[in-house]
Amino acid sequence: METRKQSWGYWALLIWGGLLFLPLAVQYWQTTIAVDYYKWLPVAIIAAVLLFFRAMRASQPAVGDCAFWVKVSWFVICMAGLGFAYLYNTPWLGMIVFVPYLGLVFQAFNRDRSIPFLFGIWALFLLLCRLPGQLELRLLRMSSGFSAKIAGPVVDALGIFNVVQGEVMTMGNKELNIELVTDHYFTLYGVAMLAAFLCFFRKRNVWHTVILVASAFVVATVVNTCRLCLVAYLLHEHELRVMESVWQWGVLLVSYGGSLLLLMSVDALLDFMLQPIEEPSGRTGKQVVRFWNGLISFRLGAFLYKISQLGGVERTEKRWVLVCVSVVLISLTSFISTVKVYEYRGVGSAEEQMHKRENLSVIDPNAVEFTRPGWKVLKVEAEERPFDSIWGAFSFVWRLQYHDTIVVMALDYPFDDWHDVKVCYGNLGWTAVGEKVELLESNPRWYFSETDMVLPTGDYGFVMCSLSDHGGRYAEPKPVETGWHLVKYKFGRNKWVAPFGRVANKDEKTLYQNQVMVTTAFPLDEVTKQEIRAMYGEFREQTRALVMESTQVREGGGQ
Repeated sequence: METRKQSWGYWALLIWGGLLFLPLAVQYWQTTIAVDYYKWLPVAIIAAVLLFFRAMRASQPAVGDCAFWVKVSWFVICMAGLGFAYLYNTPWLGMIVFVPYLGLVFQAFNRDRSIPFLFGIWALFLLLCRLPGQLELRLLRMSSGFSAKIAGPVVDALGIFNVVQGEVMTMGNKELNIELVTDHYFTLYGVAMLAAFLCFFRKRNVWHTVILVASAFVVATVVNTCRLCLVAYLLHEHELRVMESVWQWGVLLVSYGGSLLLLMSVDALLDFMLQPIEEPSGRTGKQVVRFWNGLISFRLGAFLYKISQLGGVERTEKRWVLVCVSVVLISLTSFISTVKVYEYRGVGSAEEQMHKRENLSVIDPNAVEFTRPGWKVLKVEAEERPFDSIWGAFSFVWRLQYHDTIVVMALDYPFDDWHDVKVCYGNLGWTAVGEKVELLESNPRWYFSETDMVLPTGDYGFVMCSLSDHGGRYAEPKPVETGWHLVKYKFGRNKWVAPFGRVANKDEKTLYQNQVMVTTAFPLDEVTKQEIRAMYGEFREQTRALVMESTQVREGGGQ
């Protein structure tokens, strides 16, 4: 068979396109690797790369190629997605596009030499793609919550009285941070990586793989329950803080070993259940059996290979098509270069969009007064978190009491866009049951969002939120509607990076959030809600005025 040599131009375009992913890939990698439960990701990717080179050594003469139009279309779609990712400065989207592009690179290697199990190796790189942020955190919280609910009664059965509240298990005068046990180096995402590699080595089909990877949620929950019981027992009986000692690595090793055994058990069960069925001799059930047999024998890699052959396979690339693709790459390179130049100048970079820590306005929390009848200040606190926290780096929190109702008001900052606070509460288990964007009579120009929420326990939450910028200007709220208004808000030109979108100054990109959170056993009546709205209106006007005053003082002082 004639060996088909690929033109240097085709490889040059592939390498050129791959380099354009690099800036976004670096941002994505730095963010991902900083998360504890993704510390194992480099090990998984290195293993996938080694499997690729091992498969290269076992390659055979090529037996087919991908249709040229498929390759070109694939390439152009990936480049369009990359441009979209740069336009909205979204490294996550860049990685989502990069993995399919990596498949195009693998296909180029596969053209001259047929590499065994190449589709399975490529599928391992899907581990690079994180779930959308809120879904990722919600799954972790669900798994952690189930583990805590099961572990509590088990620890009770061991003779250790305990109370689980939020992320803390209290046993007498000892407290155990549940999140440190369930969301640290061992999580369902590490177990999912094990499941993916197990499916690869056992050459499972797509349905088997999807079910086994999904079962990582159950496996991780079971193992985390055992971890919680063990850590709680050792803390209570022997005062050994396992998660703060060298013993945590032994527990971690046993945890992953136990997870692998459970996954292998589930894999064996699936292998038994996902077997073809012999067709019955009669007519009854024959169509169902054929459908089942076709379903479980489906191979995604083989299906995509057939798609790639549509239209025939050409031995040489059309030069005029390569020229057109080159023009696309030149345009995209110019676009990305412009974005990066502005970012280097401090106009478009995420770090420079907001004021730096030392230039943020700081208020005196004791200057905020709550003078309406029936209100009492219980406590005032200042909180500090990592600068990239979804709750904001800094908070002033006022714990108030209105008759028998505890009301928490807070000033959180900084944010560079409207902060959807109900999403943050959703990560803690709350579910929104109603939301609206309204105006207060005291200020008919400053919108606020109001959300009713519930917990699985039946507790009721009432949340209000509004934001203003460093200079006191009101922030545009996120629309409640899910149609065109939301699309326009999320993808409007004001969301584009500099210099293509509206370039907001630092004052406009530094937002301060005023929020209210009320948690009660029963829904609030409308009279109480109206009083809380009135108090909130006075509260946010005071904090906004104090922020503006602090800003003026700093600017007057040469800051």
